[in-house]
Amino acid sequence: MVFLLGLLVGLIPLWFYWRRHQRFLATWKKRLLQEQENYQQLQQNYQRLTQAHQALQQELDNLRHNHATILQEQEQLKQLHREVLQKVHQLELPNPVASHSLQQELATLRRDYETAIQEQVTLTQKIQQLEQENQQLRCQNHAELEQDYQKLIHEYEQMQHEYKIAMRERTELTQRLQHIEQENQKLKDERNYYEQCAIEAEEQKHLIQQENAQLEAQIQQRDYHRPYQTVPPKSAQSDLEVNGKQARQIILYSHEIDLYPDELYEMILTIFQEELNRIPPDTYKRRYHLLQSLLEANQSQGYREQIKQQIEQLFSKYMGATRRLERELINLGFDFTEGTTHHKITWHQDSRYVFSFAKTPSDYRAGRNISRDLIHLLF
Repeated sequence: MVFLLGLLVGLIPLWFYWRRHQRFLATWKKRLLQEQENYQQLQQNYQRLTQAHQALQQELDNLRHNHATILQEQEQLKQLHREVLQKVHQLELPNPVASHSLQQELATLRRDYETAIQEQVTLTQKIQQLEQENQQLRCQNHAELEQDYQKLIHEYEQMQHEYKIAMRERTELTQRLQHIEQENQKLKDERNYYEQCAIEAEEQKHLIQQENAQLEAQIQQRDYHRPYQTVPPKSAQSDLEVNGKQARQIILYSHEIDLYPDELYEMILTIFQEELNRIPPDTYKRRYHLLQSLLEANQSQGYREQIKQQIEQLFSKYMGATRRLERELINLGFDFTEGTTHHKITWHQDSRYVFSFAKTPSDYRAGRNISRDLIHLLF
């Protein structure tokens, strides 16, 4: 029993050590999952920036296409301008047969030409403005993308470094956990071995107890008419004089043996005291004086009251059977048997004194009721 208790005390710090490392490993797993989520979020941000860059690149391609279209229209206008100039030059030559319609057509062409020149200037300005805005957007987006890219690269490298550290620590923790599991398995094997030894020891103890019970039964059969003296035990004997007077010895016979020190002796003194308390002071004086003389000449060591007080203390705050309660009951001389709904205790392996009590108390008075009924059974 002592070895099992020591083994349990040794396993408790090992369990706390294993639990601490499990929590430490769980914390690193949680941090690793958070870092993976952050890395995924950074990848999503990078993809969004890439998509935005692609959209800007597509818009720039559209602007370039529009610029090429405008250049083509400008070339067409220049070609038209040259043709108009040629016609104007032809019309400005001295031609006496030039009609009024040709002059109107010339004026219309001039107005169209001026309008085309104005549109060309406006388009040129717009193209220059768009090229400036495009250049600014390109520079700004390129700088932002470069900063984001560098930030992502830095965070990715930091995460890789932390991930390597976490994996290295996880490997170390896994190795330590395997070592602890191996030690735990060794301890379990040792515990099983010692439990088997304890079971064998209990069996041997049970056999010895049975042999002792048989021997005691044989002794009781041989000593059935052995006299039991009501004089005080050796620890309380001094001489046969009490208060200066010669004391008498009274010898009684019993075939019961004491289950605790001075059991029968203290029970007889208790009966004398109870009888003395019931006698009226003015009657039965002789009986009163005889009982008083017996009590004065025979002093009790108080074993009976000590056991009663110990039983009351054990069940004073009863909230269910514990190992401590079982151990204390065994020390008092009880055999403890655990049941499903009720526990059973036997007083010094005597089947005449079996007492059972509920495994779970019904209310706060259960312990007091158990101690009262048990004391009534034994005392």
